[in-house]
Amino acid sequence: YSAAVWKQLFQTLDPNSNLFLQGDINKLAVYKNQVDDEVNAGSTAFFEATYAIYSQRVTEAEALCMKILQQPFDVQKKETVMAWRKDQPFPASEAAREDLWRKLLKYYTLRHYMEMEKAAGNTVKGKKGVDAALEAKAREKVRNWYAEYFRKATGKNAANDKFAQYMEVAVAEIDQHTAYTAPEDKTFNDMLTKKYC
Repeated sequence: YSAAVWKQLFQTLDPNSNLFLQGDINKLAVYKNQVDDEVNAGSTAFFEATYAIYSQRVTEAEALCMKILQQPFDVQKKETVMAWRKDQPFPASEAAREDLWRKLLKYYTLRHYMEMEKAAGNTVKGKKGVDAALEAKAREKVRNWYAEYFRKATGKNAANDKFAQYMEVAVAEIDQHTAYTAPEDKTFNDMLTKKYC
């Protein structure tokens, strides 16, 4: 139970394995077999330790993301990145995390660029070069999406929201048909109809 909740919390907080570093996970491994004891004792030490690191990493990732998106990407350079990184290893270092973010942001920018180019009817076979204005618009779309993502991840209710997610994970591991409802959540009826989110 403890190991399952421990692992699931990281997957919930960082589903793309691009926020935490492997060293963070190693540091938090001391809680891997203690979650059940903490739940029984009413302790939140594991969550608090995890959330403190998570908050720091989100702040770092936001600064990194906004810095990377200031400059156009080298689209001539061929690179690969796994866009959906569920169950992938966490970056081993800050440099590896930065490279991962750069590649992910380049991928999302190129995806938006191609969608915008297609919508404008500008796709010509054999066409060389990149439309700089369109690339800047694509980067702006990615920047806006991530600005909202980071705003929610660091907002005034972020700690309570993440704690509710932790409790959901802890409860679901006992019984997948049981849900945790935080004190500020809407009614059970609204929960069932997915009106809150």
